[in-house]
Amino acid sequence: MSILFLVRDSALYPTSIAILEVSLDADAERLIVMNRITTECLTVLNNTQSNTVKVRLPMDYIISNNLLLLMVDDDAVFNVSAVDGINCQIVSTPYDMSQ
Repeated sequence: MSILFLVRDSALYPTSIAILEVSLDADAERLIVMNRITTECLTVLNNTQSNTVKVRLPMDYIISNNLLLLMVDDDAVFNVSAVDGINCQIVSTPYDMSQ
């Protein structure tokens, strides 16, 4: 029995991905991205460098507004800030995540 794997070069066959770009408050040390329906935690980012972060997410979040964002202050000086009902933008690879 033989198994065939199909390998595609992303430069030849662009793949669409969902990108979420968030401008964080200067006091927010962490960003938590959750699915608001299932409460599944999709990613947790520590904000150490920039106040703008980009998150790569599954394509499902382009057409649905099922994202919940939580900005957390680890010093416990400020309350958690939440943003509900977020959509992502669609981009085709290659996409520069550093900008």
